[in-house]
Amino acid sequence: MLVRAYDGPISSLRIRPCLRVLYDHVSDRNLAAALAVVNGGDPAIWLNDVYHAAQLPSDAPSVLSEHRVLVGAGLLGWLKRR
Repeated sequence: MLVRAYDGPISSLRIRPCLRVLYDHVSDRNLAAALAVVNGGDPAIWLNDVYHAAQLPSDAPSVLSEHRVLVGAGLLGWLKRR
């Protein structure tokens, strides 16, 4: 879904809002692992971004914007299958 939504690495401005959208549905470690697949690097390094993303309000404009992007890439179907 992330590859479909972003068609490559997620830009630094969009990483945390994207993670915040997914935060309530995916474990911290799995979010970091998914980000490592999409953006490269070690999942342990991405954990800090996951922790910072958790602090964002879920109704922040940037989070709502990324929610729309992820819905367009199949978020709702993915959540139903979980």
